[in-house]
Amino acid sequence: MAAPKTGMTEPPESPESGSYACPAPPRVNPPFPNMVLKIGSRGRDVEMMQEFLSYIALSLMRYKKITNELKVVVNDGIYGIDTTDAVIRFQNRYEMPVNGVIDAPTWAKIVEVYNSPCE
Repeated sequence: MAAPKTGMTEPPESPESGSYACPAPPRVNPPFPNMVLKIGSRGRDVEMMQEFLSYIALSLMRYKKITNELKVVVNDGIYGIDTTDAVIRFQNRYEMPVNGVIDAPTWAKIVEVYNSPCE
């Protein structure tokens, strides 16, 4: 089953009025692919997680002014060193076991935070 494509690679710009309300992307709940994503993994599931991680990082930078904590990655569908680093940073921020791979708990947390990136 193909993972949904959200089209939300970057959060909308903040309003010029000074209000920094954080709009959430359309809610998604893609199922875990029943395989751990790690260095060397490739495909749409990797690309989707890269998209979600980047969206979360940009949302924190733009709306919460938190910089250098999470990492924006290229959405190329290849799980390499940059994606591993982004996952490690995500796991640290959200107080998860840090292993640099996207297992079922990490997948669920990425999806949860993507659906509400500024909470």
